[in-house]
Amino acid sequence: MENKPDKYKLLNIGFADDKMPVFKEVQGKDWVMNGEQNNYPDVLIDLFNRSAKHNAIVTGKADMIRGNGFIYNPPSTATFIDNPNPFETANDLLYKVATDLVLFGGVYINVIWNRSGTNIIEMYHLPFREMRVSKSGGEFYRNAKWGAYTKANEITKYPAFNPKNAAGESQVLFYKDYRPDLLHYPLPDYFGAKQYIEIDTEISNFHYNNIKSNFSVGTIVTFFNGQPTQEEQAAIERNIKKKHTGTDNAGGFVLNFVDKPDQKPEILRLQPDDLDKQYIELYKTVSDEIFIGHRVTNPSIFGVKEAGQLGSRQDLIDSKEIFYADYIKPKVNIIERVFNLLLKYWQGAPQVAIDKGSNTDNTAGVQAQPAAMARQRTEEDVLSIFAEFGEPAKNFRVIKTKRLRFGDEVEKEEEVLKDFIYDFEFAEPLNVDISDTDAKVLGAIKENDKLTIAEIADLTSVSVDDVNTSLKYLSESGVIKIDEKKGNITITDRGLKTISEQDILATEIFVKYRYSGPVDSRNRPFCAKVMEMDRLYTREDIDAISDRAGYNVWTQRGGWYHNPKTDVNTPYCRHFWAQQIVKRKVRI
Repeated sequence: MENKPDKYKLLNIGFADDKMPVFKEVQGKDWVMNGEQNNYPDVLIDLFNRSAKHNAIVTGKADMIRGNGFIYNPPSTATFIDNPNPFETANDLLYKVATDLVLFGGVYINVIWNRSGTNIIEMYHLPFREMRVSKSGGEFYRNAKWGAYTKANEITKYPAFNPKNAAGESQVLFYKDYRPDLLHYPLPDYFGAKQYIEIDTEISNFHYNNIKSNFSVGTIVTFFNGQPTQEEQAAIERNIKKKHTGTDNAGGFVLNFVDKPDQKPEILRLQPDDLDKQYIELYKTVSDEIFIGHRVTNPSIFGVKEAGQLGSRQDLIDSKEIFYADYIKPKVNIIERVFNLLLKYWQGAPQVAIDKGSNTDNTAGVQAQPAAMARQRTEEDVLSIFAEFGEPAKNFRVIKTKRLRFGDEVEKEEEVLKDFIYDFEFAEPLNVDISDTDAKVLGAIKENDKLTIAEIADLTSVSVDDVNTSLKYLSESGVIKIDEKKGNITITDRGLKTISEQDILATEIFVKYRYSGPVDSRNRPFCAKVMEMDRLYTREDIDAISDRAGYNVWTQRGGWYHNPKTDVNTPYCRHFWAQQIVKRKVRI
């Protein structure tokens, strides 16, 4: 049987088989390749340039790290800050180093020694993407454009930083973040989110190319006049691409050739019309994962506003302070250590520090009293403000308590109360609706359980009918037990749970907050005094205290705390706000 040529030919156009490059340290001839194709820094730069969120966070982190720049510690007239080299200042170096540390997880600094090898006379930043490490780590190689087959005669070679062998040398100090599975190169701390950063760039690219291609997403074009030659197929492909697709072809298309003459070409859409909605759903997940990868809890501090997210100026300042303490300060410490190591060999220069300044508060233009007033308030001032708000805790009976740790999302109070209604453990024994009349009747019984109905009515100024109604309700509710034979009324165990020696609980339930925590010799006087006040506050009270005090007492409580065991500072003390469900006590 004669073999017939295949009359059905599918030609895929515009569906790229791109994969995110995988990072590997590959042993080369003299240097270790940074990635399988020796170009992984370029991959990270590409992500940085293409993702708006990622770009904003990386540059924002670098800005926060450099702060107001270097200062001498102690103050000095040394020349390093102004002239580390003939072309830039030390603060120019600082920003480049900070950016590389965030973007790549490491930095390269080139130092030039004097002829005797006693002092460093110049210092330069080396672009991370241009540097490679030798197998031993004792040498470094620089090239403007690395690839899998870079030739040795295209590179510049540097020895590693070594003050013991420095005469007239140009050396490289290389700092890299520790990674347990890597020997030669670092990876940035956001590395776990790299795929989501790539997705973010593709979401943008999708919308861009949909517009460029007139929304001609994913289609099959079928021609029914037989299979053309390879040259003819290529010509058809070029013509369709030229006329109907954008730069990257958002959905791509497929050419299908079928041997059924006299039929018109057929166009079939491959992708649903609501694909853009699917991208919108994906956008939220991608954003969250990028923020998690960067350890960002409040994206607003980097100018990334999330839909539905509200926050005061003070909240923004507090978020920045927390992020500074948790993420930025450790990076600042790294850079200070690196430069101070080098400055041991810079003639006349003392140690340097990075001036944080006010760079964590760039919310100018929003009306506020906060930061300046916060510095002017004394602890006694703030204590007096605490005393003006809230109510004494003794006025309430606590039913349920929940500790709120720093960073917890505070439940909406109406939801707390709604859940409480269904909480049998608390609701069952205390859910007795006590009216004012019931309270008066029960109070009279507590004083004398031998009183008659008429005597109760006379003592409480309540009608006999109302006393009878109240006694029936209290009996049915299990609060009292009426013994008609003995002529007395006994308050039951359930009633005793409702009554204190001189007070009973009203039925109105509140959500209040109490300043709580350990009571010991380590307490600051401020925290000890607030707890001694023993007052309950509403959220409105706490917000009002914050406005008056000039700082957020909800998040910071007693202020900065130094943990002597871990040597870590936090912008909040070891005490906390306890959320409490309470009933107000009413005198009978």
